[in-house]
Amino acid sequence: MSTRCQLAVYATPDKPVQSAALFVYKHFDGFPEGEGGMLGHVLPFLRWFQKERGLKDVAYATARLIQHLANRSDRGKEPKPGKGWGPQIGCKDALGVGVNTFLCDDIRYFYHISPKEVKVYDAMCEDNVRRQPGLPGGWKLIATYPISETQVQEVKK
Repeated sequence: MSTRCQLAVYATPDKPVQSAALFVYKHFDGFPEGEGGMLGHVLPFLRWFQKERGLKDVAYATARLIQHLANRSDRGKEPKPGKGWGPQIGCKDALGVGVNTFLCDDIRYFYHISPKEVKVYDAMCEDNVRRQPGLPGGWKLIATYPISETQVQEVKK
């Protein structure tokens, strides 16, 4: 099964998860660390955007984050002359990145992004059963990554 996740950009770190206007949905490779993990490429992108424009600009930050994730998802899938995109990529690859106005019930991780930090939540129930859609109350904060530093702050269990 794919490791699905959602990400959202907030103007301040204290905004509730549900308050985002848009949630970016990643259909696969949503795990935080390791080879191909989200933080290895999302943190450098967010630090660049913070320096260039500022993450308080939630609309542009979200749009460019979607572009960044889609570009990574589409690498090596450029259309061949005369064939276009559709038949070459197929349905599976077209599902790489999406946008929702709600929290999905099939995600494993959630990334709460603000100008100060990225909070990573484990969105799986303790008994390994998915929660009801839109109810993050049982989520567990597993790490906080400062935007301005490379040091991770692990959350004590």
